[in-house]
Amino acid sequence: MQLKDKLLGILLMLQLSGLERLQAVEKYWMARNAQLVVVGRLINATERQQGSGWLIQGSIVVTEVLFGPGEPGQKVTYRFLCSCCPKPDLNTIQLQEGLWFLNEAGAGNWTTAGSCEQPGYRPIRERDDIRQFLKSRPSGKTGRDARP
Repeated sequence: MQLKDKLLGILLMLQLSGLERLQAVEKYWMARNAQLVVVGRLINATERQQGSGWLIQGSIVVTEVLFGPGEPGQKVTYRFLCSCCPKPDLNTIQLQEGLWFLNEAGAGNWTTAGSCEQPGYRPIRERDDIRQFLKSRPSGKTGRDARP
C-alpha cells in the first residue's frame, strides 16, 4: 500500500469519528437548549404559508414532563415558523406521542428549541436517552446557559 493510500485511509477515519461526535452533539442540542422538555402529542394543528416559510400552530397535550415547568395533562400552546424548510408533514408529528423540546415564545406560546427547520419533535423511542442526558443538566439553567 502506498503512503498516499494510507494517508487517505487515516483522513477518512478521522472524518468518520468526527461525524459520530457531531451526531451525538446534535442528538442532545435541543435538550440542552430547551426550557421545557415534555412527552406529548400535537393536536388541532394547522399549517399555513407565511412569507417564505410555514407557520404551524396547535396544542401539545403533555403526558410527562422531563424538564422544566409543566404538568401532565397540561395543554401547551405551540407555534413554530419554519422559515427554511419545505411544507411540513404534520401527519408524522400529529399521529403519535413524542418528545417536544420547547422554549417560551411570549404571550403563553411555546416554540421549538431547535433551529429553523426543526419543529422541536423527536420520536418517543429516544425518551430514555434524553431522560438520562437531562439528569446531568443543572435544573436552574435553561437555554444557552445550560451545560451538560
